[in-house]
Amino acid sequence: MNKYAFIDIDNTLLKGQVQQGFIDFLYSESRLSVLKYALLSLWFVLYKMGIFSDVKKIFKFGLRSIRGLTTAEADILANRFLNVYLPINTHVGSISFIRKIRDEGYRVILLSTAIDLLVSKLKFYFNADDILCTRLEKKDDIYTGNICGELVYGENKARVLRQLIEEVGSHLSETIACADHESDLPMLKIVGRPYLANPNKRMVKIAIQNNIAIIDLRHEPF
Repeated sequence: MNKYAFIDIDNTLLKGQVQQGFIDFLYSESRLSVLKYALLSLWFVLYKMGIFSDVKKIFKFGLRSIRGLTTAEADILANRFLNVYLPINTHVGSISFIRKIRDEGYRVILLSTAIDLLVSKLKFYFNADDILCTRLEKKDDIYTGNICGELVYGENKARVLRQLIEEVGSHLSETIACADHESDLPMLKIVGRPYLANPNKRMVKIAIQNNIAIIDLRHEPF
């Protein structure tokens, strides 16, 4: 029976949020207006501060920037962005952490709110086995600017994790989950081996209160 490890991406394996980096890149490519870029940047700040939490609303607003792109065009942009972004924004302990849990016999699943356009490429970068993330809608190989189904965020992360474990006949008690944010607590609370990554002082208290192990991937060795 396979054992599974579900690993978050933003602020866990990577410094910051990959979609915020992609927004910066699209702005540098003149694919975002100054107003839209300012509003999206403000949202990321408010989200980090815990002031703004309507993730789905801002997702819909941000995805207008790729509406009308073909899959080929979007792939070219994503590859150009990630080729520059990943080498300087991957935490130094991320690769060794994934290697360690793979050596323990776990299948690694990247579980992220981020869009599949980006996460599908991170799968190969981090040598993961599969991904569970927010899926973008396409019609005739053209992005519509909408998402398929629900955002993989908060309670939905816990739901898709539990669903996969049930489908493959594995056990939550043998499952690893690793994430950084308070919104990830629903999935961290249902697995046998939860890890809170790179926490600030507030999140350290939350981890202690919920009996969650703390790891810091910002430093080598893991």
